[in-house]
Amino acid sequence: MEPLLRISDLHVDFLGYAGVTRVLNGIDLELFPGEFLGLVGESGSGKSLTANSVLGLLPKRSARISKGSIMFEGQELVGKPEKEFQSIRGKKISMVFQEPMNALNPSFKIGTQMAEILKLHKGLTSKEAKVESVRWLSRVRIPHPERIVNEYPFELSGGMRQRVLLAMALGCGAKLLLADEPTTALDVTIQAQILQLMKETADQLGTSVLLITHDLAVVAQTCRRVAVMYSGNIVESGPVGEVLHRPRHPYTIALLQALPNPDGKQNDLRSIPGSVPNLLTPPSGCRFHPRCTLAEKKCREIRPLLTSISENHYVACWRDGHHA
Repeated sequence: MEPLLRISDLHVDFLGYAGVTRVLNGIDLELFPGEFLGLVGESGSGKSLTANSVLGLLPKRSARISKGSIMFEGQELVGKPEKEFQSIRGKKISMVFQEPMNALNPSFKIGTQMAEILKLHKGLTSKEAKVESVRWLSRVRIPHPERIVNEYPFELSGGMRQRVLLAMALGCGAKLLLADEPTTALDVTIQAQILQLMKETADQLGTSVLLITHDLAVVAQTCRRVAVMYSGNIVESGPVGEVLHRPRHPYTIALLQALPNPDGKQNDLRSIPGSVPNLLTPPSGCRFHPRCTLAEKKCREIRPLLTSISENHYVACWRDGHHA
């Protein structure tokens, strides 16, 4: 099966007063039709930037894709004119953001905002768009959708606003949904409901989802495959069960050791020493080596590339994960 989205050797640079900062350092990622893929890592690892690169939303003056390819449905997105991107965003590729209050316009009613998108991408009349808005609000299990279309974002709870965003993202038949920390701002109960709803709706529509999160528990609940990101690099990727139960990269192992034991048994939680490196002066070799207890001379000098260690399981580590 051909991937719906294929990111190959993607490099993104930011241009600032202090010089050029390489924030994505050769990303390779594939997402197949109808698949849920988790992209995990600490804040500052480049997860959101990867999604923004796919959508063509990098700040024009300060960022550039210096190398690499982003193929969507066999089309190259890198270098595509803004006018062509406007026909892709919302219609073929949609995004759900972390904070729904910032993504919705506080000045307009929910129905007005939904109708605008439906008229633009599906060519509906105002009357048809209103009917379709109510139908989609009902589909994402919002009670009394006929009333909700006439309310403003501030009148809804965080969970309701996130459901509205999900309806807006999927209502035009998008093939790819980029979900950037979609439940971080919600409490645990609502978080579980939104994730379940997202998974069910995407499965029904055959929509592929790239779920960006720092929470490995969320990935375990929803995704089939996971890619672990650190300081602008993918350091490990593979089936969720394989990566979470038999992690091979020291960073993945460290992330899992920082989580409570899911089966309720008591375990010693360990923090990862140090912090994500300053990308203006990144470490040579493997970028994780300053925080890695297993680092050796080669790790400090040469960057390891993703290498297959078993079927569909890849790791970028000179020790090849044999310590795990």
